[in-house]
Amino acid sequence: MSIGWLGNWGYSCEKIVDANNEQSYKLGSLSLAHQLNLTKVNGEYTMASSLVKPYDSLTKTVKDTINTSQLSKDNDGYYQLLDTQRWTSQNFYLQMTNKKKGTVCGNIHLSFKQKDSTVDLNYNADTGYYTVTRQTKNIADSDANTEYNKKFVEQSGVVNPNVFKLHVYTDKTSVELEFENSGRTYSLLKYSTEENLLFNIETDSENDLFYSMSNIDNK
Repeated sequence: MSIGWLGNWGYSCEKIVDANNEQSYKLGSLSLAHQLNLTKVNGEYTMASSLVKPYDSLTKTVKDTINTSQLSKDNDGYYQLLDTQRWTSQNFYLQMTNKKKGTVCGNIHLSFKQKDSTVDLNYNADTGYYTVTRQTKNIADSDANTEYNKKFVEQSGVVNPNVFKLHVYTDKTSVELEFENSGRTYSLLKYSTEENLLFNIETDSENDLFYSMSNIDNK
């Protein structure tokens, strides 16, 4: 079992401001607990990671299914699957299928927007790679902002799946992802002082969505 520090000395030790534009002295945050397993595949050992999910803390769950056959593409060529406002501490479970093509394909874009923070994730189902970008208004130093705004490209280990399953956990200080069945997770720090979160999902292929959203109540 492992808990990670979320931060980077390229920006965590610089001037971070709070909602009153006063300096905050919190240097990063902590991740959820991760369960790490060493497994042997084809004679080689690999490390598989999964999130220890806070199921006992989930409240106000909402579930629904969105079919692209009932939607039209926008001017950018995307189906807008979900565009909603939720509390910032949130559990998202996303499950996607593609009845027309048999496997999930094309691009799936997730956006987490707050007044002072944005995190964007673009997953390419045809290659398995995903790109993460983020911005915040809470870093006062320009060089630190440049470091924070860097683009990251990672491999999910999931290529054209029959069913794409993604767990996402967010709060004011983090976004964490688990690509189910791939043994890969991704955690990043985000700086925000906002209580509400605008969450958007869109895709440029005929990928249907089942989703579940729950508040994470730590009280």
